[in-house]
Amino acid sequence: MPSTLVPRTRRLIVTTTLAASVTAALTACGTRLPPDPKVASTSAAPVAHTTAALPPSKPTGMKIDAAGVDAKRMVDLEVDAATGELGVPNADTDANSPGWWTGGVTPGEKGVSVLVAHSSSRTSTPSTARP
Repeated sequence: MPSTLVPRTRRLIVTTTLAASVTAALTACGTRLPPDPKVASTSAAPVAHTTAALPPSKPTGMKIDAAGVDAKRMVDLEVDAATGELGVPNADTDANSPGWWTGGVTPGEKGVSVLVAHSSSRTSTPSTARP
């Protein structure tokens, strides 16, 4: 072998051996993670779940601390038969009162209820705000 091929061959053998050794070592370590430990229940005793709904009631207000909402009254809202659109609280007389769709469930009943309210911020007006 010419003298210039010996260092290249030696370098190739060393590099290949090193790569194979690293691959074998990493493979031997495994790739599986240990299973997650079971999280114990924080409840001291099982809680009985009730399935009975409360009787219908008229909503009287709404409070959402995180949003700074503390409405003392609710406006009854209905769906317009001609357009099929749900009404909204009057911006002039009920701007600070959320509306409750009268065709939905009331507090205490099972099911979905619909609330509608005006919203405004520095970047939107009540007529352009969207959820």
